[in-house]
Amino acid sequence: MTNKPILFSAPMIRALLDGRKTQTRRTLKPQPKEPRDWGDGLWVDEARERSAPMISGEKQIVRYEIGDRLWVREAWGWDWYDDGQSRAWKNPVYRADNQKTPMDNGTPMPWKSSIHMPRRASRLTLIVTDVRVQRLWNISVPDCIAEGIDHDADESELALMKALADGDDRHKEKYADLWDCINGPGSWDANPYVVAYTFSVHKCNIDAMPVNP
Repeated sequence: MTNKPILFSAPMIRALLDGRKTQTRRTLKPQPKEPRDWGDGLWVDEARERSAPMISGEKQIVRYEIGDRLWVREAWGWDWYDDGQSRAWKNPVYRADNQKTPMDNGTPMPWKSSIHMPRRASRLTLIVTDVRVQRLWNISVPDCIAEGIDHDADESELALMKALADGDDRHKEKYADLWDCINGPGSWDANPYVVAYTFSVHKCNIDAMPVNP
């Protein structure tokens, strides 16, 4: 078990906070130079065993492992006040909340990039429970929902199950749009190999987590 940072955009932070997101996909680096038929949902250990002849000496990067604890980085800032005497505070605020902006003694300040968030300011911790390697297009509809893609609010569970059985692609289309938005136009059409991480979400700083939650 190791502790590592992970970055998410504001919409994905809201999905984590709402309990709608329990998966994320990240592009496998480097991509296989001579792709073979790995099938869907190949386990990471097997991928590593088969990677050497496919990548000609390059090592594939699988960033997170089962059991890893990930402290979430997001766009943020300090709400700071200090009159030089007795009243002083310094609290983190988060862009995903769409509420107050960072302040320095009453002066609005710009948001800080997620890459610069220190560990002590993180408010979400993820524990990795599953790691798979697959082609991006092989994402299932249930996985799209686990990625935070909403189904229609007025759609009953029975209607949703029927849509899944009928091969309804609305959720995959929404996820494709999200992937292109995050990774750039055409990135969905490239259908890269990705690492799919499943995790549990804990609404606390990683240093407030018990060692064995």
